[in-house]
Amino acid sequence: MLIVNDVEAIMVAFEALLRDNIVVPPPFDTMGIITRIWQPWDALAKIQQPALVITEPSEERTNRRGEQFSLKLDVKLVLYVTVDPADINYPPNTRVNRFIEAVLTAMLPRDGHSFVVNAQTLNGLVSNVFADGRILKDSGVIDNQGSALIPVTVLIS
Repeated sequence: MLIVNDVEAIMVAFEALLRDNIVVPPPFDTMGIITRIWQPWDALAKIQQPALVITEPSEERTNRRGEQFSLKLDVKLVLYVTVDPADINYPPNTRVNRFIEAVLTAMLPRDGHSFVVNAQTLNGLVSNVFADGRILKDSGVIDNQGSALIPVTVLIS
């Protein structure tokens, strides 16, 4: 069972889930980096992309007398992809959208069902992990640097 303060174990498991399950979409051949160390896009070489930076800006804990302990981790996945506006086979929006889909698919429960049917529990560490909210996108048309911000919630109850 989870140690109440073991957020680090949860985040390590979440990073491993993404690292092990992201299937890199075309036109990319390989994944650049997946890291929990903040990286601005302009600090990454093209060979390091596509890149996924996992941040954890906040958490909310509830442990009132007579109530079950709960923890909600606010996680942000920052995605960077190089784009080529001249590539008619993989336009900028397509590159960004395909990579978002690859990340969201990697987060699905291992049996492949949707979150409505089953939860992603990180092998029993948490109650559920899911994309939660508005995904912000920049297709990179101006500077050839696509990006997305995917909000994720990790629940323990």
